[in-house]
This record gives sequence, structure tokens and C-alpha cells, in this order.
Amino acid sequence: MRARTWIKGHKTTLAVVALAVIVTSLVTLVIAEQKSATVRIHWTILPFQELRIVGSTAHGSSITTSYTMPQPDALDLQRGYIEEMDPITLNVNSNIPWKVQVWTEDSDMGASKDGLVTKPVSDFQLRVHGGTYFSISNAPQILTSGNRGSFSIGVDYRILLGKDYHPGDYGLDVVYTIMPM
Repeated sequence: MRARTWIKGHKTTLAVVALAVIVTSLVTLVIAEQKSATVRIHWTILPFQELRIVGSTAHGSSITTSYTMPQPDALDLQRGYIEEMDPITLNVNSNIPWKVQVWTEDSDMGASKDGLVTKPVSDFQLRVHGGTYFSISNAPQILTSGNRGSFSIGVDYRILLGKDYHPGDYGLDVVYTIMPM
């Protein structure tokens, strides 16, 4: 009987305590709900491509390099060409598939010392090291291509001399450009 009396006397207090617990729980849930948020972050990685010539400060999407033909020796004259393995190495850095094009803006490689011969740019051939030679021209041609990443590419040069070679100071400017595939 004593317990019933205590409950009757404290009924209001128990109701207030129960209500306080419920209100506190609801307030905690509301505050917790307000403290959490969903954030979505989006970003775009822009295409990046860079071409460098090893041993040079030249870099960018297009690089021009000057080439001066060395004087041929007896073996070069006998076989009909001068060949240079890896006279330049290109470094390619790209985060998208790429191609390197090559061409010259020169109309010829210069005239012989006696002035009798003008050496055509088509006598200048190049290739990716170990590949197939092709003659440079005034129109861009694909030298090589690849997927994203960093690559080191050796380039070989061959200059055709012909059977009736006339000595001269021959050379040309070679343009290399990296582009998206």
C-alpha cells in the first residue's frame, strides 16, 4: 500500500520526467539531423599534353628544332645516305590519348657550295627509333602516337645523298607538335 501512495503522490513528477526524456530524445534527433549534411563535389580534369626535347629547354605543345647536316664520310657516300640514331629524344606527357606530328616549313635544305644543286626537304627522312623511315614534308605527318602517360621517344634521322652528291651546308627546321588523338 505504501508503494501505491508513493506512485499517486509522484504521478505528476513521473509524467514530467517521462515527458522530459521524450522531449530530450526528440531534440537530440533533430539536432543530430541538422548537423549531418550530404555534400557532392564534382571536378573536371582538363586535358594536359606537353612535349619536350631531352637536353633542351624547349617544351610545350609545339617545338621547332634546327638540324644541320654533318659532312658525309666515305662510307656515307658509298651507301648513299647519312644516318644518325637518336640525335634527339622526345619526352611526351599526356593525360589523354595523343599523337606527335612532324613537318618542316622550309622549302628546301639549302644549296650546294657550287650553287648547282638545291637539296630537297624530301631527302631528309626520320622515324621513331627502329621504325620505318619516311620523308619529311611541308604537311604534318604522324610520327608516333600513344595512350595517356609519360613516354621517352628516340627519333632517328637519315639524309639521302644521291649518286651525284654536291657538298654544301644543308639543314632545315623540324617542327614537332603534340595533339589529341
